Amino acid sequence: MEFIEKNIKWLVFLFGFFLYANTIAFDYALDDKIVITNNEFTKKGIAGISDLVSNDSMVGFFGRKKNLVSGGRYRPLALVTHAIEWEFFGNNPGVSHFINALLYGLTAVVLLLLLQNIFSETKPEFFSISIIATLIYTAHPLHTEVVANIKSRDELLSILFAFLAFWQFMVFYKNNNFSALAISAFCLGLSLFSKESSISFLGIIPVTIYFFDKLNFKKLLIGFTPLLVIAILYLFVRNQVVGGFQTPIANELMNNPFVNATTSEKYGSILLTFLIYFKLLVFPHPLTHDYYPKQIPLVETMEALPMLSILINLLLIGYAIYGLKQKSIWSYLIIFYFGSFILYSNIVFPIGTFMNERFLYVSSLSIAIGLAVIILKQLKTKREFLAKLFLAALLFGFSAKTIARNYAWENDETLALTDVETSTNSAKIQMSAGLSYLDLAKKEENPQKKSQYLGKAFGHLKRSLEIYPTYLQPMLLLGNTYSEAKDYKSAVLMYQNVLSLNSDYEFAIQNLEYVGDVNTKENNFEVALLAYETLLKYQPNLVRVYGKVGEIYGKNLNNLPKAEEYLQTAHQIKPDNTDIIQKLGVVFAIQGNTNKALEIFLKGEEIEPDNARILMNIGLTYNNIGNTQLGNQYLQKAFEIEPNLQRN
Repeated sequence: MEFIEKNIKWLVFLFGFFLYANTIAFDYALDDKIVITNNEFTKKGIAGISDLVSNDSMVGFFGRKKNLVSGGRYRPLALVTHAIEWEFFGNNPGVSHFINALLYGLTAVVLLLLLQNIFSETKPEFFSISIIATLIYTAHPLHTEVVANIKSRDELLSILFAFLAFWQFMVFYKNNNFSALAISAFCLGLSLFSKESSISFLGIIPVTIYFFDKLNFKKLLIGFTPLLVIAILYLFVRNQVVGGFQTPIANELMNNPFVNATTSEKYGSILLTFLIYFKLLVFPHPLTHDYYPKQIPLVETMEALPMLSILINLLLIGYAIYGLKQKSIWSYLIIFYFGSFILYSNIVFPIGTFMNERFLYVSSLSIAIGLAVIILKQLKTKREFLAKLFLAALLFGFSAKTIARNYAWENDETLALTDVETSTNSAKIQMSAGLSYLDLAKKEENPQKKSQYLGKAFGHLKRSLEIYPTYLQPMLLLGNTYSEAKDYKSAVLMYQNVLSLNSDYEFAIQNLEYVGDVNTKENNFEVALLAYETLLKYQPNLVRVYGKVGEIYGKNLNNLPKAEEYLQTAHQIKPDNTDIIQKLGVVFAIQGNTNKALEIFLKGEEIEPDNARILMNIGLTYNNIGNTQLGNQYLQKAFEIEPNLQRN
């Protein structure tokens, strides 16, 4: 025990690190594409840092600012670390996972130092509030998304630096150490530039001092001045880059789960999530990353569970107020919980989803300290053995759950197929599971297994649309699944459904044209025309598609009037398109309208004098009308430009 107490900082660090060591072999997953693999700024490496610090955090992914979440996102420090990693290590998720695990181990050490300072524990006794609380907090399975998902580097850095700022402020306050105050202010700045939510520590720090130290308003004011200056500086920079916190957000269910809810349903569902959060704090099972609609149901405020939530929360708040004068630690823990959680509650502003387990990353410290207090109290009674047994079982259980839960984050596929078993009513995870099975089907060579994967993809994607009938992404993926199964007519129908809701949906446009191209190559002209003509219904200015339809009618179906109709429409839309001009001229020539064919071919020559195919067609047309001298001149010029035409 003496060895453990002397080396407790190293042991706490190693405990935190090795809980997540298995993630080092993992791939990127979930939103890693937004901040790393598909972020053009991050992939510039060091050269992209200026773009990362001068834009909303999502601009590098979307290519432009999109108001998807209230107030935007400005977290440049975390993105800068990703850019630096990309500069030196490239596409290497193992390095990023390793760094996340290191940061978590460091967070555990800083937390230990902070708690030892708060509770004035000068001796590193193993059975102390600070050590027990740190171990419970570090092992808590609710933290898996924060560490196992590289994207959550913003959360990791923010809280690491927030704990550092908190600890150093306490050092300043107790010892009049102004160097510690400077470090505290600097760390708070780093925390805020990692993630804005750590601004809640401006309230947590003075509350902690009130409960555990002698309140000196003058010293508190002196100490808080640089912290406030840093916070104001951050808010100013943030406002300059992304605007205020109340910018409008997309009017879409997946970015605002309350978009179609009544006021009663909105707050009833928020109150319901409060109960789920309480449950996860003490019994973190089952876990999932996905609480998107409609995993949490919309419930009226006056229903039983929301009313129970109101009762529990009022009792907690009431007790917190009651314990203020006595400086009860339970009062402090309740205030700490709500103070660190309120920004994630959907009450202050919409967060874009019903809830998320990582939103308890800081708040879970309250339950860790509370359990430490209870265990420590029992250690001083005849129930000492049971208390030690409970602590050992708790740490073992939490650690085992954490390590097991990590494996869900191995890649997008494992995450989707693991969490769809829990989030059965989430349209988003059902879509992700469908996509995973579709990807497996594309790679599978065994026809039987391929069919099984496609069947599962169909099931999840249809379930997603049952939950949210106008959800474009699973609608598109369902079309892709039909296409992979070679049921092209059903694929066209799904893409048509997408375009009926959003006629400019790029992927549906591309995929409809792809279906047309594939079926043209396979001489399945009926389906090809169905795909192309469906596309033209919603995108009536796609000249190249008119050309493809015209070619099918003329070349493959020998329906020259229909071919001329489509090609003339394309020519009217874009008169200088030489591909359309050439095809239209060929149709005129086959129909025997030689003069009209020559006229349009010559127009093509004016637009593109060195177009070998147009020159060849002019030459052939002149030969057909008997002007072989001029015709041969054009043919010779065409063959000089493109010799392969002569062989054809």
